[in-house]
Amino acid sequence: MRLIRWHWLDLDDDRAAERAEMALDAAHFTPHLKVTTGRTPHLRRQFWWRLAEPCPLDRARDLMRRLAAALGADPSPVIPSRVMRLAGSIPWPKSHKPGRVVELVTLDAARSGAVMLWQRRNVRRACAKRQHDNSGSAETARAPRRWSPV
Repeated sequence: MRLIRWHWLDLDDDRAAERAEMALDAAHFTPHLKVTTGRTPHLRRQFWWRLAEPCPLDRARDLMRRLAAALGADPSPVIPSRVMRLAGSIPWPKSHKPGRVVELVTLDAARSGAVMLWQRRNVRRACAKRQHDNSGSAETARAPRRWSPV
């Protein structure tokens, strides 16, 4: 796999999905797909964005790591060969993850009339904006008020 058409995040930590969703809503950077991998003991989700053009694998990994760091997501799923949970599947909880129960994985696709594809520069801006908000540093690039779909 040399080119990637999607960027994704895996949000398993307590409150990580809710915090990331609020930050993404504020930036008008809504995922095309939201996969809910669990609700007990807390909400766990994957977010997926379809890109306007294919992204080289090494660049995609870098962008996804930055996005994961900016939004508090798990950094390990940026490796494309790692299998993400599939909607419609039922994972069995591991014993080292207390409180989790057997649950159906569900999919929520964006409900807009046209699918909006995001340019790589917008993903970079989302990372820079979030890092700026967290650090208080003015040296990172400023994100636009609204994201521009292709």
